[in-house]
Amino acid sequence: MEKKESKTKFYKRFKNQELEELTNELELSPKSSYKNIEKLLRKKLKILLDAEKWQDLQCFPNNNPEKLRGSKIKNQCSLKVNQQYRLIFIWQNNKAWEIEINKHDKSYGK
Repeated sequence: MEKKESKTKFYKRFKNQELEELTNELELSPKSSYKNIEKLLRKKLKILLDAEKWQDLQCFPNNNPEKLRGSKIKNQCSLKVNQQYRLIFIWQNNKAWEIEINKHDKSYGK
């Protein structure tokens, strides 16, 4: 019997070391670009990591979760941090993967 090769793609949880540090209760470096939004980032990451389904992300005001259209990456989504930043991630199997932070650009994904 031939062994079938799995087509499941494995993702890591974070693409950004600073975001991973925030979830582990570590302080950001004073030189970090995100130091001024550290508290807000912790809150948004907790919401994102605690979500068990897409609707959980839609429950909180101002999250503005959206699936990115025109993205080359399947299931790529974003969650609003503030006017300037978004968390970009892949939503697969009811979990967020490959989480990174991105400066918001209205043309992103077009």
